[in-house]
Amino acid sequence: MRDSQAFPSRATGDAGQSSKLRAERLSKRYGDFTALDELDLEVRNGELLTLLGASGSGKTTLLQVISGLVAPSTGRLLIDGTDITHTPPHRRDIGVVFQNYALFPHLSVAENVAFPLQMRKLPAAQLQKRMRDALEMVGLDALEKRFPHELSGGQQQRVALARCFVYRPSLILMDEPLSALDRKLRESMQIEIKRLHRESGATIVFVTHDQEEALALSDRIALMSEARIVQIGTPQAIYETPSCSRVAEFIGLSNLLKGEIVEGHRLRTSEGTFTMPAQASARAGSTGALMIRPEHMQLLPHGQGLAQAQVVETVYTGADTRVLLKTTSGMTLTARQAAGNRPLRVGEPASLAWRPDDSHFLAD
Repeated sequence: MRDSQAFPSRATGDAGQSSKLRAERLSKRYGDFTALDELDLEVRNGELLTLLGASGSGKTTLLQVISGLVAPSTGRLLIDGTDITHTPPHRRDIGVVFQNYALFPHLSVAENVAFPLQMRKLPAAQLQKRMRDALEMVGLDALEKRFPHELSGGQQQRVALARCFVYRPSLILMDEPLSALDRKLRESMQIEIKRLHRESGATIVFVTHDQEEALALSDRIALMSEARIVQIGTPQAIYETPSCSRVAEFIGLSNLLKGEIVEGHRLRTSEGTFTMPAQASARAGSTGALMIRPEHMQLLPHGQGLAQAQVVETVYTGADTRVLLKTTSGMTLTARQAAGNRPLRVGEPASLAWRPDDSHFLAD
């Protein structure tokens, strides 16, 4: 029987929305280089928030500042309302899951998981129960006597997760923990992390450059670029209503039709004049772009759609086919063709159409 207190259930109601971590105007500079630029961030109690960005965006530096490995140049960091800006790492009650697992090679699975409990001097009976509960939770209770070199990559990552969750830290940081795994195992571990998060109620800050991973795992995503957070929101909000073209182009594939707003709530572009989505608010004369995701692009016979084009490449992915088309003005657009439809050939003319409310307007 699992100890009901080993992995307490997620808090609900207002407590579940309270702030676990706050970063206030955090900056980190190395000489003339700015790694973090007066960044503000709130991580809610019990959520899994992903820091997503390309290499050099600042996400790893932010994780290092939160963990205490790097001191900020300016700003404050608070956990549960307590200022920890200058608190040493070992006093922050933060668990870390590393990309390379960082298991002790001379210790067994059980000993690796029990190690943080031993450091906290838990009574032997309580330590054994907590350790076994953690191993059971990650499905490794039958392998407790094995050593790290006897485990697969996925099993080693499960040990690292159990070792972090077992002592119930106030906050868990995960630094690209799945990047060394192959695609199938990585997807399996994403499901495992979601389950562990749901069952434990832990607050997790997860770092990745993989947009699909961020969309699959997160309660919210903080998208970072050039040392700042450019948008924070749910995966659906980030994907469907990006705040700017930079976000739209980083998350998924997007088609951007740039132009000028004209009378009648329409956008005049090099491809034609198109109706804006109903929720868009922009003045006539202002500029911006319509974003249409490939899955919302309809492929029609030549002459029937909103924009005329020619197929320049097709990429079969199994579930669908990605079709690249060049318009009459020379712009390249992307559409997705569902499996089972007649495949289009390179060089074949086609038309593109979309519903106005399947597009999203991005103001300049």
